[in-house]
Amino acid sequence: LYSHCPYYEKYYRAVNSNIASMNFDNFILHLNYGKNFTKRRILIIDESHNVEEKLLNFLETTISSQHLSNRIPQIEDPMELISWLRKHGAIEILQEKLLTARESNDLKEIQNYENLLMRYANFMREVYENPDDWILEYESADGEDVIHAKPIFIKSAARKLLFDHADIVVFLSATILNANIFANNLGIKKEEFSAFRIGSNFPVKNRPIILDYAGKFTGGMAKQKEWIKPLTRKVEEIARRFPNERGIIHTHSFGIQKGILENVAGDVRKRLLEQHGYKTKTEMLERHANTPGSIIIAPAMHEGIDLKDDLSRFQILCKVPYANYFENKQLAARMQLDKDYYEYITIMKIIQSIGRSVRSAEDWAYTFIIDQQFDNIYKNNKSFPLWFKEAVTRNLESTIG
Repeated sequence: LYSHCPYYEKYYRAVNSNIASMNFDNFILHLNYGKNFTKRRILIIDESHNVEEKLLNFLETTISSQHLSNRIPQIEDPMELISWLRKHGAIEILQEKLLTARESNDLKEIQNYENLLMRYANFMREVYENPDDWILEYESADGEDVIHAKPIFIKSAARKLLFDHADIVVFLSATILNANIFANNLGIKKEEFSAFRIGSNFPVKNRPIILDYAGKFTGGMAKQKEWIKPLTRKVEEIARRFPNERGIIHTHSFGIQKGILENVAGDVRKRLLEQHGYKTKTEMLERHANTPGSIIIAPAMHEGIDLKDDLSRFQILCKVPYANYFENKQLAARMQLDKDYYEYITIMKIIQSIGRSVRSAEDWAYTFIIDQQFDNIYKNNKSFPLWFKEAVTRNLESTIG
């Protein structure tokens, strides 16, 4: 036995097994910060449309004055930050704190400073190799200075973080929209991969995607007051078509969710279920499953929930889910260098959203897209898969069965 801790018992069992199944976040952590995983023959990654985002988040580094016992000035250039860290002995300070933690046998602090040292080292190495691929976000409050260092691309680091640890890597996902774009984002060369797309076995008649526009919802929060009422009227109209069925409303933002809740008619309002007021998402979903006619209203349930069978017979996409790059420096920098990325991640979120309600070949649900902005992205982009396109209709009388 390696430990009395059940977690480490299972971890070492996975290390020593020919086949191991692990959560991706946990796996990537142990793969790069642990010392036990050896190279495998085959690595299979499910839900792999999230790999780039997961690796970007993994490489993101938070540099705090609390770690270094030094105030940090506002620095915007990554190489300048590296010079500052070297000048003030950042690595040596962390090594000294790690030594103190080991001397006191403080396991939590030992792990904390080991991780910090590896994160700082990874960040410094990656910046040296690709100084233009990083952005820095600075904040200072309550005597603590913090710099969040975020990579713009992962393609130069993905190989050493992940691919070098297996001879063959298999990516599985229903939402790898474009294999060439997917591979390029991860730094995979054309001659290094083969792609196979399997058509959907879910009958088209069971999953109509109905374009029923209530307007063009643009301009963000500043313009929302001009279109939130027609949007809400359309939500009411659709909900009333399914008086006894459960469903879900994808609002894309808390602002739209709030606007609907403030303007919706009472007969529909009493059916709406939001996560606020529940301790966990699981608790809310249990309430939904036990309430006939319940409708979930949420801004961020496009992944991770299984609304199979009568848990959702209809769903509404209120707005094309464009990300707000005005408040996201990392995304804004990516868009300047990669014009196609913005629409790619938007389409991926649309595809993920509509996948919440039809979960098997026997399941069925109606999907309504009510934002006319959808026409712009749908007509001009080739990344929508065939199984999606074949389900799109403007026929409001579409009948399942």
